[in-house]
Amino acid sequence: MARSATTSIGSVHAPDDRYFQPPSGSTATTVPVSSSAAAFTAPATAAGLPATAADLDDPGTLLSRSYDLVLDGSEIGGGSIRNHRTDVQQRIFELIGIGQQEAKARFGFLLEALRYGAPPHGGIALGVDRIVAICAGRESIRDVIAFPKTASGMDPLTGAPAPVDSAQLRELGLRTLA
Repeated sequence: MARSATTSIGSVHAPDDRYFQPPSGSTATTVPVSSSAAAFTAPATAAGLPATAADLDDPGTLLSRSYDLVLDGSEIGGGSIRNHRTDVQQRIFELIGIGQQEAKARFGFLLEALRYGAPPHGGIALGVDRIVAICAGRESIRDVIAFPKTASGMDPLTGAPAPVDSAQLRELGLRTLA
């Protein structure tokens, strides 16, 4: 990766980043749908306004309130505005196939917190490895990661993943299916 004489930094939001996509092999934008954004990212209308629960009646038109941070043309971070409305969050769960009982069992803590009035909020995750690669003038983050994995996910330093013996499985209350 050649370093340029000037550095440019910017924020990017893809205007066509649809919140919901039709199921694989389907062109329908009605339920069931899959969320192309995280289920906790706030949706927006086509006009870029925060979506309401009523807007979720037409999920195929909604956009994701997500963003990327770009340095010299390389993505170095990404994040989103989080959903902070209980009614919208519950409707999103319904659209991706999570019923009320399952939502309560898995995400009851979140839904309860939202009922108390969480403010609009967002987050970002920076790719420190990507930033270091850019600063070091390297093409690949693998050149700057202290413990890089192989393409198959193996760790040459530790030999991970390694087989787990039956005593360890028993201790953890697990069993293999193979």
